[in-house]
Amino acid sequence: MEGVTPDYLSLQRALAEHRVKFIVGGGVCAVLHGASFATFALEVVHSRVRKMFPGFCPRRTTWNACCRAMREQRLRPAREYLISPGRQLLIIRFGPLDILGIIGVDHDYGELLKYSVEYEVSRLHLLVLDLEALIKVEEEVGSEKDWVVLSILRRPLEENLKR
Repeated sequence: MEGVTPDYLSLQRALAEHRVKFIVGGGVCAVLHGASFATFALEVVHSRVRKMFPGFCPRRTTWNACCRAMREQRLRPAREYLISPGRQLLIIRFGPLDILGIIGVDHDYGELLKYSVEYEVSRLHLLVLDLEALIKVEEEVGSEKDWVVLSILRRPLEENLKR
């Protein structure tokens, strides 16, 4: 998996095919909103309701999923691990995938639904965090990296407000 070029569309399509309910956040979200931004992983906030994960278990798919931190050991994520509120940092055959139970202070999928917009990308319908919500979440996290990202994210928001 070393050197896997991220295929964000295939990552999102794989989640959709397994009927995982998710909202796109992070760098891919920023790019969809017009920010000039390079990103390493697809970051999604997913529904942690068990019935929303009917067929999703990366162990049993052709994803070849493993935890990024334990890549050498090929540690495979368990379904229970994926529905926790934490950050599950995976590498799958399509590239890096961050599956998040919550983002920011404590925002989960259900809360973020009202702050998401629908995008159609290559006939795939996606829920994407709206730009204001993405900025709010990045402000809450407040790491040094996030402050740099915030200046990039605010540009498209300011341009949209001018229109």
